[in-house]
Amino acid sequence: MTPVNVLLTGAGGQLGRSLQASCPDWIRLRACDHQALDICDDNALRQACDGQQLVINCAAFTAVDQAEIQAEKAYRVNAEAVAVLAEICRQQGARLLHLSTDYVFSGCGDTPLISEAETGPLNIYGQSKLAGEQQAASILKDDLLVIRSAWLYSHYGHNFLRTMLKLMQAGRDLQVVNDQYGSPTSATELAEVIWQSAWLLYNGQLQGIYHWAGSGVASWYEFACEIQRLALSLGLLTQAVRITPLSSTAYAANNPAILAQRPAFSALDPAPLHARLQRQAVCWRTSLQRCLESL
Repeated sequence: MTPVNVLLTGAGGQLGRSLQASCPDWIRLRACDHQALDICDDNALRQACDGQQLVINCAAFTAVDQAEIQAEKAYRVNAEAVAVLAEICRQQGARLLHLSTDYVFSGCGDTPLISEAETGPLNIYGQSKLAGEQQAASILKDDLLVIRSAWLYSHYGHNFLRTMLKLMQAGRDLQVVNDQYGSPTSATELAEVIWQSAWLLYNGQLQGIYHWAGSGVASWYEFACEIQRLALSLGLLTQAVRITPLSSTAYAANNPAILAQRPAFSALDPAPLHARLQRQAVCWRTSLQRCLESL
């Protein structure tokens, strides 16, 4: 089988690194981190896309609180550059798989969100990501697949899991928000889903917007408690620390760097994509244990 030429942007992040680690044999991958490819450089982006049949866009401005200060930059990366990328793909006959976020939602509900649910982002980050989705869709139509995900963790880079483990290993008592609910998601498992989805997209069998995240719902507090429980059982921690639940309001009052409002409930429903890929749902707790075991 002739390999498919695929460009991966944002390759230096935890998802980009997970995608590189699990790249299948049918792919001839060109992986570009920010240093290799600035997604806001239109000419460089056009050159990087030359000869590519599929583009997976993981590049994003993801600093949620900084986006409140640097709104112009957030929109440039998350919306304007995505529109340019979509137009380049259209001109060159490539298909685009674009990663988005649960933060496109307002968080008003209490059941996992389907992709057709009404959007209503509360912060600049979410607004800019939604704008990127919309602009790409208006340009590419059926040659676009958007996968929204949430609460990513892995053994790569900076994420909630690694932060909690580091603090726990230092013996520090923790205060963790208990009134924001979402779907903890293994970047390793998301990468597997992306490669499966990419094959269907390349063959014209999957397009539109889908959600994929760990199955089930958790608060950040519940997520932290499960990290500690599993880490203790696996010998990654030698003693427990005290974890105290805290409201979002109290947490923000204690942390001046918190500038953006977060959705209270943004768990995602991955069932439709599970069905399309013929994958079995995996509870987020099971996925977390697999990730910790790999450490």
